[in-house]
Amino acid sequence: RTGIPGNRVIVSVYVLSGLAAGIAAVLTAGRTASGSPDFGNLAELDSIAAVIIGGAAFAGGRGHVGNALIGALMIGVIRNVLNLHSVDAFYQMIVIGLVILLAVEADVVRARVEERFRVLRGEQLS
Repeated sequence: RTGIPGNRVIVSVYVLSGLAAGIAAVLTAGRTASGSPDFGNLAELDSIAAVIIGGAAFAGGRGHVGNALIGALMIGVIRNVLNLHSVDAFYQMIVIGLVILLAVEADVVRARVEERFRVLRGEQLS
């Protein structure tokens, strides 16, 4: 309806996603000098955590690529610290999950505070 070729956009998104997955697979296989279908298992947890920690709203509509990269860097630092302290991989997932919960709660609190400030500002203007 807006003049955007929907089918072309959908196909290009799938092609770019497949290309990114292929590049990640080659890099992972090169890093580990082996291949397994389980290498990307639970990688989505880290990607979701990076985006949420980067400040994107969990409901969508808010966020920036640079902030997601900063979130990914923070997840990397958290994982590295946990590895240096010899924390078990299962506990690392729990810690990352707790970080996601804290980030989502911070997003909810921020939205409530922003809404309250909008209401107070509207009352002052009238």
